[in-house]
Amino acid sequence: MKKNTDTAPPPDSSTMREAARSLYESTPSTLEAVAIEFGVSARTLKRWSAASGGWQKLDSPTITARAQLAADRVKAAVADIGPNDSAEQQVVALAEMRTEAAVDERAAVLAKHRGEFNIVRGLVAEAVRLRDASKARLAVDVGRALELCHRNERRAWGLDVGSPGGTVVVIERG
Repeated sequence: MKKNTDTAPPPDSSTMREAARSLYESTPSTLEAVAIEFGVSARTLKRWSAASGGWQKLDSPTITARAQLAADRVKAAVADIGPNDSAEQQVVALAEMRTEAAVDERAAVLAKHRGEFNIVRGLVAEAVRLRDASKARLAVDVGRALELCHRNERRAWGLDVGSPGGTVVVIERG
């Protein structure tokens, strides 16, 4: 009898780094605790942090204030539903709140994408100003890397669903 040796491939290092960063920044966990969680040394985690400019804990009062606002919006949406309204109306109101939150999250992703291409523009401007072919190649490489990241992030968030990839021609024959 053959043993099943199929296992899921390990996540790539960039995915693992981003997951570790997210866990560190959004929870009270220490770097050491996150390192244990991800099965790496604390020194490795500190290098990952330093490589991306140092990870910062998210500002707790700011997050708490945002959570309070979100809770107030949910409370207001539920309060708008009268005691005689059906459970279906309550579900619809809460679904609208979830939709609003999803739109906000996707808008943040799109804003990030728009801002990141300024890096490429800066590299291109510098390459042209200095007439430096190696800097121009760097700009192209960075642009391609960002394009790849953005395309996959858009897929992950479902941002491209329903948008045609090019011109659609409809021929009607009568």
